[in-house]
Amino acid sequence: MATHGDSLLHDLIQHEKQQSERVEAARGEAQAILAAAEKEAREISLRAQREADEAAATAAEAARAEAEAISERVLGAARARAEHLRESAAARRERAVQHVLEQVLP
Repeated sequence: MATHGDSLLHDLIQHEKQQSERVEAARGEAQAILAAAEKEAREISLRAQREADEAAATAAEAARAEAEAISERVLGAARARAEHLRESAAARRERAVQHVLEQVLP
C-alpha cells in the first residue's frame, strides 16, 4: 500500500508540475500578447499623430492660400479705387485750370 500511496503522491506531484508549467507558459504568452498590444498601440498613436499633423498642415496651407486670395482681392480693389481717384483728380485739375484761364484771360 505504501508503494501505491507513493505512486499516487508521485503522480500528484507530476500533475502539479505540469499545471505549474502550463501556468508559467500562459503567463509568458500573456506577457508577449501584452507587449505586442502595447507596441501596436504606440504605432497606432504615432500614425494618428502623423495624420493629425498632416491634416493641420493641410488646413494651415488652405487658410494661408485663402487669406492670400482675400488680400489680393482687397488690394486689387484698393488699387482700382486709387486709380479712379487719380483720374478724377486729373480731370478736375484740367477743369480748374480751364476755369482759372477763363477767369484770367476773358
